[in-house]
Amino acid sequence: MSEAALLECDARTPPSVQRLAKIAQESRLELVRIKTALCEETAERFRLEEILRLKQAELQAMQDVSPLGLFLTDPAGELTFCNKVLEQITGLTSQTLHGSGWVRALHSDDSDGVLEKWRAALHSHQEYSSVHRLLRPDGQTVWVRVKAAPKKDGPAIIGYAGMVEDVSPLKEAEKERQHYEVKLRHAQKMESIGQLAAGIAHEINTPTQYVGDNVRFLRDAFGDIKKILEPLRALLSQDKDLPIAPEEFAPIRLLAAEHDLDYLMDEVPQAVQQSLEGIGRVSKIVQAMKEFSHPGATEKTALDLNKAIETTITVARNEWRYVADLETGLDPDLPPVPCLPGEFNQVILNLIVNAAHAIADAVGSESGKKGLITISTRQNGDWIEVRIKDSGAGIPEKIRHRIFEPFFTTKAVGKGTGQGLAIAHSVVVEKHGGTIHFESEAGQGTTFIIRLPAG
Repeated sequence: MSEAALLECDARTPPSVQRLAKIAQESRLELVRIKTALCEETAERFRLEEILRLKQAELQAMQDVSPLGLFLTDPAGELTFCNKVLEQITGLTSQTLHGSGWVRALHSDDSDGVLEKWRAALHSHQEYSSVHRLLRPDGQTVWVRVKAAPKKDGPAIIGYAGMVEDVSPLKEAEKERQHYEVKLRHAQKMESIGQLAAGIAHEINTPTQYVGDNVRFLRDAFGDIKKILEPLRALLSQDKDLPIAPEEFAPIRLLAAEHDLDYLMDEVPQAVQQSLEGIGRVSKIVQAMKEFSHPGATEKTALDLNKAIETTITVARNEWRYVADLETGLDPDLPPVPCLPGEFNQVILNLIVNAAHAIADAVGSESGKKGLITISTRQNGDWIEVRIKDSGAGIPEKIRHRIFEPFFTTKAVGKGTGQGLAIAHSVVVEKHGGTIHFESEAGQGTTFIIRLPAG
């Protein structure tokens, strides 16, 4: 019996034939469903393949236009993929870079450090980040910033995905900026010296004057002593075998009394001592100026902070001596500290001048009253602390958040550029990896606290 006949069975058809007809009908329906499902699955597969193709095209386009070099590695850190940009940055082909070939792109001076850091990241399954140099086949050095993160399949690490950015222009700009900042700070230092020049000249002039006065006194004193000594020398030059009569000393006694020999014997040593002290004072000022104005090292050197502070106190003396007394509490056991000497001196100068101005504003520069500046140093764990305290009026609370802003000043036009504290902040924080902050109380004064790494 045909399938069509089976499907057309009626009530008179035997049960066995009816069952066969039902089975045939269900099979046909199942085949239709299977065919329909296969068609839908095929259509979905084609749709997904098209989406995947488009996504791959988008990804390839992104790789082609990306300014970054992109790469993938296996779990051992061997390169399995890189884009065209990475080839351009390194000057090497993808075939050369694949596997461990990328190592040959590293600059010889940076190679060991980069590889050690990369191995540590692979071992700990941590992100990797580095800024280092590459050496291209054409001999050009390229600075790059590299970042990579682990790829995971569940808990398993299946490799790393990373990017490489050419930062050579930034490095060159940073180098120029640093060179400019060094020159700028030296110019600012010389400007400070120029502003202090009149006071320094006065500081030198005072001891120079009493050295001159004492030298003139010694000249006159020697003339008087010479008048006493000449007859005595003539007397002593007579024949040694002949006795000297007592009356022969009478003219010498008269000359000694006339020229006040006792006075000269007391005053001449004092004049000599005062002259030496004056010369020492001038020498100290000149040496301080020489040390302060020296351009200094561009690399950090071990610095005796106490000596640097004393030098700056000497240079700035005319700024504070009329408005304040200055006391120091410098720790004699302070170790040498890695510093840029010239820039540290500039910070201390700025803070001393700032303290003197704060006191002058509080007591009045013409009042004759004096405040107090206290400078101390100490070691506090891994940090070296320098404290500069003044007895001024304190910093108003409403402007405290702006104290370290460039060009911010509360002084009258021509009396401040607002750069002193901004420079201090830049030098301490950016150049030395330290901190600078202040404590201030209205009517009581302000203390600036500098903290520098001890080593």
